[in-house]
Amino acid sequence: MDRSLPYYALLIAVLIWCGAIVMPPLAVLSQPLTSRLGYRFFALICHQEEARSLHLLGYPLAVCARCSGIYFGFLLGIIVSPLLSPGVASFPRLGWAIAILPMLLDVGADVIGVHASTLVTRIATGTFFGAAAALILTPHLIGLYRRNQPSARNEPKT
Repeated sequence: MDRSLPYYALLIAVLIWCGAIVMPPLAVLSQPLTSRLGYRFFALICHQEEARSLHLLGYPLAVCARCSGIYFGFLLGIIVSPLLSPGVASFPRLGWAIAILPMLLDVGADVIGVHASTLVTRIATGTFFGAAAALILTPHLIGLYRRNQPSARNEPKT
């Protein structure tokens, strides 16, 4: 997979998303309204339990540790996707099963009382899932973009 316009567009979009996650704690003192809006936005997609969140400058990130792992893992996966995606994307169903398994085991073991899910296990399983998701999705998203280009559809030029 080459690094092309859709690759860089995806990378920039995910960088902005990850930046938005760290923005609320950074803005608490200087831009409290911006900080509150950031927390409210991410409250729509995450429980934001403070005890289950990473902290920056004494304030929680906009999402919990597992969600932070997923999003920053996705960023990591995009960065390494030119090297690793072709192999992973060849078997997407198996890739998704492998990606979700550690998270399911962590949550399931915690629910039945066999193991207590910790900040470290939440970050690790989230990061693994996010990176794997990016390795699976990045080549497909780039391919989708390329297939929808006029030259790829062999449309006559008017």
